[in-house]
Amino acid sequence: MGYQFDLLRTGVTRMQSLNVGHAQTAWTRRRRDPIAAHVLALLFAQPNPDFVAPPPERQLSGSDWRTVSGDEWTGAWQVRVATRIWTAGPENADLGQLLFRLEQHVNDNRQVDGWTLREQLTDSMDPGLHADAVWVGLAVSSLNTRTGSFAQVCDTARDGAYVPGVIRLVVNVVPETYRPHLALVVGDRRGLDEYGTKTVHSTHGLSGNGFNSPFPYGRATADQLSGDPWHEVALRRMLGLDTALRSAYHFARPAGRPAYGTVWREAAHAAGWRPS
Repeated sequence: MGYQFDLLRTGVTRMQSLNVGHAQTAWTRRRRDPIAAHVLALLFAQPNPDFVAPPPERQLSGSDWRTVSGDEWTGAWQVRVATRIWTAGPENADLGQLLFRLEQHVNDNRQVDGWTLREQLTDSMDPGLHADAVWVGLAVSSLNTRTGSFAQVCDTARDGAYVPGVIRLVVNVVPETYRPHLALVVGDRRGLDEYGTKTVHSTHGLSGNGFNSPFPYGRATADQLSGDPWHEVALRRMLGLDTALRSAYHFARPAGRPAYGTVWREAAHAAGWRPS
């Protein structure tokens, strides 16, 4: 469970930061060399070299032992992103169409050997993203929200801090299994005029104990999130792109999907813990 918490916590936190940077950049460039209101992010997980693993069990007193919870394993993994930014224009205005074109691109290259995610789908990546990082999902940052489009906000906002945004994530929280177990997360960020309020809803928990979550969030089912008209098209197209990527031939290559059952073991070994 700690792996799930790591992916969702750090994934959401990174996307919130990316969304703020997206808003600032789009605002700065709104009149000269403008960028689109949408950014694609591929999420990659890699072990945290500074993580110190807890022992598998902890003695409380006498013969009373307690198994370490998933919350105590958080921090073993960290999420980095590779992103794709588009220039502004009518062909890049609709998020659903953007994602559908990417899905078609992946399907057209399904059998191509040497085809790599970061080279074909993205144009920049986080510093420190290692070549052996494991791809765990995708996300989008958007500046079009329920209350208006980015173009409409530009007519009234004072500066980039007043630009709201939305994030959506599709994350495989159990990547060591053959069949992906996908978590859906949506988040809304308000502008400075609405006190920068953030709202997050997730199909999966961000901690074993609700008090340990790094930020407030609400639980929702996949049907509730995908049934929301505001998120429906985007999430459907994200799931389509995710399926296309996972069924592509290049994921059978050694540098693609990790071997069954190795992710947690490698995380524990990288952190210096050896089972007795």
